[in-house]
Amino acid sequence: MIRQVIWGVILSFALIGQAVAATDKLVIHINENDPALFQEVLTNIENIQAHYAASEDDVIIEVVAYGKGITMLLADTSPVADRIEFLQFAYDGLTFTACGNTLDARAKHQNSVALLDDVGMAQTGIVRIMELQQQGYSYLKP
Repeated sequence: MIRQVIWGVILSFALIGQAVAATDKLVIHINENDPALFQEVLTNIENIQAHYAASEDDVIIEVVAYGKGITMLLADTSPVADRIEFLQFAYDGLTFTACGNTLDARAKHQNSVALLDDVGMAQTGIVRIMELQQQGYSYLKP
């Protein structure tokens, strides 16, 4: 009987520890074509990652770009392509997502709208942001 009580207490503390160590999640909204803003966002990501690494916690970050902000994620126009590639390699849990509607609209006027490697796509960028917020993501619009 005492053994069962002790195991129950140990299990309770283990579950409490798991609840405290929950992964934080952030969605970053980009809809402007501003290279300085792109650099600022990537610096924010590095700072956030450093903060969580120092506390040995995990963070998931998704950058969603649409409208004029899609420039950040296009292979032929991104002024931060090398930095994005490095960050994708360096940090697990970092995702970049482009808006399919924006890509479709650009494709009507351009021959190519190729994305950077490992950039995902959601058909509607704004809806993707909404979905992530419903899943408990914090929201940042720099």
